[in-house]
Amino acid sequence: MKEATGELNSTLIVVIAIAGLMALFSIIIFPMIMDGFNKRAQCADAICDRGYNNNYMSYCYSPKDSGKTNIFECPYRG
Repeated sequence: MKEATGELNSTLIVVIAIAGLMALFSIIIFPMIMDGFNKRAQCADAICDRGYNNNYMSYCYSPKDSGKTNIFECPYRG
């Protein structure tokens, strides 16, 4: 009976550790990955016509934004 209880405790610890890692990934890491992906996709479609600043970031706007009101930074593409 002691062996079965010890194995149950080990299994419970592993299950809790896996649940914690899954929560960490889904709450912190996955949103950071998706934010980076969305920014790169936004910059791939952007129109950049304002030069660049000291960090080699261009000031760009979306081609759908005819008034150029939503300006954001993208890596300078030369």
